[in-house]
Amino acid sequence: RHEERFSDPDGSYNISSMDHGGVDAALLLPIDYEYGWGTRIGANDKEILNIDEKHEHIADLQNNKYPGRFYAAAGPDPRRPDAAGIFKQAVKEHGMKGLKIVPGNGYTVWDRMLHPMYDVCLEYDLPVFSCTMAHPGGYTRPRFNDPLNYGDIACDFPDLKFVLLHAGFPFDDWFDKCLWVTAMSLNSYLQFDMWLVGQATAGSHTARDAFPNIFNNEERVITMLSRAKAVVGTHRMIW
Repeated sequence: RHEERFSDPDGSYNISSMDHGGVDAALLLPIDYEYGWGTRIGANDKEILNIDEKHEHIADLQNNKYPGRFYAAAGPDPRRPDAAGIFKQAVKEHGMKGLKIVPGNGYTVWDRMLHPMYDVCLEYDLPVFSCTMAHPGGYTRPRFNDPLNYGDIACDFPDLKFVLLHAGFPFDDWFDKCLWVTAMSLNSYLQFDMWLVGQATAGSHTARDAFPNIFNNEERVITMLSRAKAVVGTHRMIW
């Protein structure tokens, strides 16, 4: 029942919110949960979309319903048979704009099984979007999101564009690690979201105030942003 309430399959709610907030475009990042959680049943006993169906769905939003407003990445779990082939097919057939990975589902970014997908990114000049947040819910093994793991990729794939989502939230030492690994590579980027708005916003002040953010510790967050600017430059800070 909750899935039906917060789901927005045709994108209309998100587009109206973007229009209201003056947001030009948004990035759609799919997650392949099957290897972390198994196949599940969702609202009204409908099976959750598999990764190919997710790709087709968000590609339709990108290419047909809202061109120029939504940009979609592809994201097969690297443990899936022929993950690189699935990713490359999504890029060639649907025009996906990058690779989304979630190490917190149980693998490291430096595992060689990801190298074929990284090679596809280099072939098509696409970025990799990867989580660096110790998420307490959706990701089953958050220790794999440790940002220090990205140092190997910065060395082995110096031309690969890497976006470190969440910039290590909510740990100070993980934020420092994000600064360190992005300092190693001119092609890496830091993305800030939770550090600004907290774990939750409207309707849940308790959850929002449980972690450092711009509402409960403005000086601290501004200091962090200043450090990031000094290390990577504003041209590598993503909002």
